[in-house]
Amino acid sequence: MQPEDSHVQFIKQVVATGEVWCLDHEEKGAAMSQSEDDEDIAVLPFWSSKALAAAHAKDEWSDYEIVSLDLALFLEQTIIQLSTDDMLVGTNWDENLTGEEINPIELALALIEEIKTTGKQVEFEDHDDMADYEEMTREAAEAVLSE
Repeated sequence: MQPEDSHVQFIKQVVATGEVWCLDHEEKGAAMSQSEDDEDIAVLPFWSSKALAAAHAKDEWSDYEIVSLDLALFLEQTIIQLSTDDMLVGTNWDENLTGEEINPIELALALIEEIKTTGKQVEFEDHDDMADYEEMTREAAEAVLSE
């Protein structure tokens, strides 16, 4: 599967299930890698299913736990933190740890569009509703993506 196809699958499946999967270690934190384009940029990989995440819990990540994040939590907290930390998100990486690397705000915008397209209901804790979250994200995008 091409990285673009895996990324589209990530967007669709995450919105459909309301879950994002990652690998986390109690002491080391979330599994991360270096960007293929810039070794100075860290990328946190996320997967759209438990099975895809579990397939990566090997080698240097063999002692990592497979963790599910609620979509609202991922959007409100994880995406914002990754953007603040100037990190990238890897979506549905393959067994060679390659695939899409995307700015967290761009990913949030893509997820928002899929949520709106499907009519999925997402209950936020820190925002009144999807429109409120979208407004905040679009404002962040103007600042972040214009740099």
